[in-house]
Amino acid sequence: MAKEGNSQELLNTAWSFATLGVKAPVFFKALEGESKRLAKEGKPQELSNTAWSLAALSLAGKSDMCHQLYNTAVQSPVNQFNSEGLIHLYQVQLCLKVEGDESRPLFPMSSEWQSRVNEVLSSASHTESRSHNEISSLFEEMGVKHEKRVSPPLPIEDGIEHRRFPRCRHGDPLD
Repeated sequence: MAKEGNSQELLNTAWSFATLGVKAPVFFKALEGESKRLAKEGKPQELSNTAWSLAALSLAGKSDMCHQLYNTAVQSPVNQFNSEGLIHLYQVQLCLKVEGDESRPLFPMSSEWQSRVNEVLSSASHTESRSHNEISSLFEEMGVKHEKRVSPPLPIEDGIEHRRFPRCRHGDPLD
């Protein structure tokens, strides 16, 4: 299917699987074999959606295709993406930084990209994710009192999103 399929159909199918939470390993393995063609033929928004699909299904860090689609997408003009596509690329960037292989570098976002992504992120509503709600439900079942909060994302600087994590050694208090 992957060799015969046109890029739009294949990339949209990947997004559909991710939206439904279906890993479809045979499909994604075949898709990986077509990654160069798909990166060349796919529209920037489709590349963004497919890279997000791989990240959403926890396949990004193991995937050359995810790096290739991300790097191709962020080299496209930023005006070719809707807000969802920009947020998808931001999420993919985070995922690749956490799960990715350092031998496959990420193409840095230009200052125009950074500005537009930060604009979209600051105007986006910060809603609870499905995982957030599932974890909250588990806490409730266990009788753990808690408050659900959604934190806004941190801005992108120097082309890469930065997170501030406390650093400590065993026994050191967190800052």
